Amino acid sequence: MPFPLAYLLTLAVEVPVGVAACAAAGVGRWQRSLPAALTASLVTVPLLWFVAMPLLDPAFGWIGAVIVGEAAVVVMEAGIYVAWLRCRFGVALVVSLGANALSVLVGMCVSALRP
Repeated sequence: MPFPLAYLLTLAVEVPVGVAACAAAGVGRWQRSLPAALTASLVTVPLLWFVAMPLLDPAFGWIGAVIVGEAAVVVMEAGIYVAWLRCRFGVALVVSLGANALSVLVGMCVSALRP
């Protein structure tokens, strides 16, 4: 999948999920969680695509690179949520893990359906 499509797809999935999860966890209304979710994805997606994946792929293969890279992204995004929303790291980790897991799943489904 080309980067621009993957980037838009990631934002379309992760931002609403992050905002909804923050609201459900009671750590931020949408006015505060929206910029946190946007910042998290806007920062980490290019890092994953253009830094982590090229470095990790030769060492771990594509699947391994995705797993290791996404794990690092989940932790980084959780840190962004903590910094922005002043919530507990465990809560931020669950929010980030849920948003990223759904994003990866949707991305793989879209990739599988593309000719």
